[in-house]
Amino acid sequence: AVGARLRLTAGGRTQTHEIFAGGSYLAQRDRRHVFGLGTAAAIASLEVRWPNGATVTYGSMPINRYHVLAQPQ
Repeated sequence: AVGARLRLTAGGRTQTHEIFAGGSYLAQRDRRHVFGLGTAAAIASLEVRWPNGATVTYGSMPINRYHVLAQPQ
């Protein structure tokens, strides 16, 4: 969802990303995000702060795939 903030921890490093709308003329930004994990073998945790104020923390997640996350109601 636009406005969601992601905080991923893997291999002892933490990365953040915010999903936002927009782009350029006749274009739209992709809402997917790819994190570069280097040599990390797994995602230790992923915290998502949703635009509705909810915060969800996911535990260990496999790498090298897309994960579809849904905003809680």
